[in-house]
Amino acid sequence: ATGQSDIEVTGGNIFFGTASKGVYLGVTSAVAANLLDDYEEGTYNPTMPNATSGSFTVTASYNTLAYTKIGQLVTVTGSINVDAESSPNGQIQMSLPFTPAALAEGSDAYYNNGCVPYNHADASTNASPVLYLQGSNANVLFYQITHGTGAAGTFDQTDVDTSFGISLMFQYIT
Repeated sequence: ATGQSDIEVTGGNIFFGTASKGVYLGVTSAVAANLLDDYEEGTYNPTMPNATSGSFTVTASYNTLAYTKIGQLVTVTGSINVDAESSPNGQIQMSLPFTPAALAEGSDAYYNNGCVPYNHADASTNASPVLYLQGSNANVLFYQITHGTGAAGTFDQTDVDTSFGISLMFQYIT
């Protein structure tokens, strides 16, 4: 359709005959910043390495997180359980389905409170775990913010038991 008419599809879906095509949203001409050409839904099985050495093992029956990628924005949701450790030492990390983008002037580095650990008896009652995402780092880092001081410290193997769970919901830019 051209001119002043809308397009209505009543009998199916719209798809493109070749790859790397998209839809320009909110503009009347082809402006690259307004091109939506990437959408994906899926699941992935994160790994949980520690910054210095070792890792935690995610339970085989409870090891899947969901993601939705719309353009550059990735949303990760779900809960996972850890049931073993392999000599973990240092800050807890978790792999991401896509590597965050390296952006200018600190816009690619931020804390996010989209995580809730559970069944972790060793964790401090004076700290709240948070996620830290940084451009070009394929892992999200776990920190803790101490109440009263606001100081950020690493969330490491001393803050959890051998087995624990984490419920997550966070977004980042790829």
